[in-house]
Formats: sequence, C-alpha cells, structure tokens
Amino acid sequence: IPSTIQARNTIFEIWNSSLFLIHYLALPGLIYIVYSLVKNLRIVPQGAFTFCSWVLVIISVTILSVELDSTIAQIGATPQNYEDLVYDVRTFGYPILWGLLAMFLMIWGLRAKEVLLRKISLAFFAFIILKFYISDIWLMSQTGRIISFVALGVILLLVSFLIQKIKNLIKDDHETDKE
Repeated sequence: IPSTIQARNTIFEIWNSSLFLIHYLALPGLIYIVYSLVKNLRIVPQGAFTFCSWVLVIISVTILSVELDSTIAQIGATPQNYEDLVYDVRTFGYPILWGLLAMFLMIWGLRAKEVLLRKISLAFFAFIILKFYISDIWLMSQTGRIISFVALGVILLLVSFLIQKIKNLIKDDHETDKE
C-alpha cells in the first residue's frame, strides 16, 4: 500500500492528475474477484473460513480506504492543499467509510444469519470508537468534535438497534427449534 500512495503522490505532483483516472478501470475486475471469493468461501474448512473472512474484509477495507484518499485527492486537491486534504480524509473520511462498511457487514450478517459477519462488524465498530477517542478527538476543532460526537451517537444507536434485532432473531430461532 505505501507504494500505491507514493505512486499517487508522484502522479499528482509531476504528471497530469487526469492520468490517475486510468486506475479506476481495474476496479470492476477487483470487485468481481472479491465477489467470486465471497461466493466460494464456504468450501474451505471452518477455521480457514474464519481466517479468510477476516483477511478478505481487512484487505477490502484497506483498498477502499486508499481509493477514498485517491478519489478525494482527485476531486479537490491542489499542490497547496494536498497534504491538508489527505489529512482530513484520514481523520474524518476513514471513520465514516469504516462505519458504513461495518454497518453493511452487520446488515449482511443479519440477512444471511451469519454470525461471523456480525462479529467482524462489531470489531470494526470497536476499532472506530477506539481510534476516535484515542487520536482523532484531540486533533479536532470544537465544531468537528460536536459533529463527530453526533455522528458517533447516530451510529451507536443504529448498532444498538441492530443488536436488538439480532437478539430477536436468535430468540425466534430458538423458539422455532423447540417446536
């Protein structure tokens, strides 16, 4: 990943940044590969399935985070504001992206009744909250803190709603099994 970031920086500094749009041609192929891996992941043993699921999610989140960096830099970066823009994306954009991905995993885990996806989702929520309180909150302005706390509150309310829904699903499954 550092070589990818360095290549992006070089393209923005030396070449015309419109050349960077070429890399988006690889995204449909990457999406197809991830889709194929997810579709065929069930054929591996349970221990390997858990490990592969975690690795696949981490790699996907990493790729999407770098793509968020690149896309925001492509849209609004100038040589004067490039470093500040990338810093803002990493401080504010990453947690929002990760929260949306964790929410997607939670919903997917609920619909598919897949416990592992829900666990991965909860782990990502915990990571986002830790990152937020350990580093991000101390670097933000007062307005940024207020907005971030409100967004975090909304995310936590949604997660608690989803967890309650999980409890109801588990309860319904146990009642169905007893009958």
